Amino acid sequence: MSDAALLVPAFQAASYMQRIAHSAKAQSEPFREWICYDDASTDGTAAAAASCGFRVIAGERNRGVSFARNRLAEATTSDWLHFHDADDLMDADYLHHALHAATNDIDVVLCDSSWELEDSRKRIIHWQYRQRECAGGGLEYLVSHPVGVISALIRRSFFQKIGGFDEKMSCWEDADLFVRLAENGARFHCLEKTLVFSLRHNHGLSRNQHHCNCCRLEFLSGYAARFPKEMNHVLAEQAEKLIPLFLMEKDSQNAKRTLQFCRSLGSSPPTTHATMLRLLKPALPALWLIRFQHLLRNSRANRLSKANRT
Repeated sequence: MSDAALLVPAFQAASYMQRIAHSAKAQSEPFREWICYDDASTDGTAAAAASCGFRVIAGERNRGVSFARNRLAEATTSDWLHFHDADDLMDADYLHHALHAATNDIDVVLCDSSWELEDSRKRIIHWQYRQRECAGGGLEYLVSHPVGVISALIRRSFFQKIGGFDEKMSCWEDADLFVRLAENGARFHCLEKTLVFSLRHNHGLSRNQHHCNCCRLEFLSGYAARFPKEMNHVLAEQAEKLIPLFLMEKDSQNAKRTLQFCRSLGSSPPTTHATMLRLLKPALPALWLIRFQHLLRNSRANRLSKANRT
């Protein structure tokens, strides 16, 4: 049996426990431990998890997913950790492939992830990680290619070394974990196979995209304070992506704050190769141009999508 633990944080997830247990039981290489942290659910999550074969840790009050994952990591004795949300799935050969790559000179094994609508299983995002760019734990690559934790098998000793998840944050905390792993010298291997599936619905924390965008900005600001100046360009590039999102949410305060942050890193949004926008930059406000750029991109994407359907 493998030396890997399946660690599932759960809140109001009773209806999903049988499905994740079925996905775990189908593994061609079995997990040595199944542990679920019930984050003070009121829908019978703990009982549902226990009936499916999980060892259950019951939280006394709701503390959030980062707290739950850190307690799960403390509870296991396995050398390798795989955190998986209760409402997501795994390919039957996920652990077989991940453990095969988990050699003595590797601390994190990543696989590709398919984000799909739960009802239709239509793919909406395909997160892909490439070995050539990620090998050696390229910090720039992991800032610009955020990793969801269900994509990873993590060496427990390295997870402990960096202190686990940031419990102060409730969104983008998983992407931050991998940035800090890389920052501290973790060695990465990318399988370049789609082996995990995030099923998207309207019940999870990530449905509050404004909150998630604010968390992303906080993390990027923290990186800027401690990363070498050579990282400024990638931090500014990632921050600039947030500006039109804040504008669409009518949050002009955070849009202006993010614009100023980009400028402090030496960037001059909007970044563009479009001749018209480059000519307009000296004459028009940056936020107006960024909004216009966003609308143009969405219009172009919609036309391409319509053309592909026909």
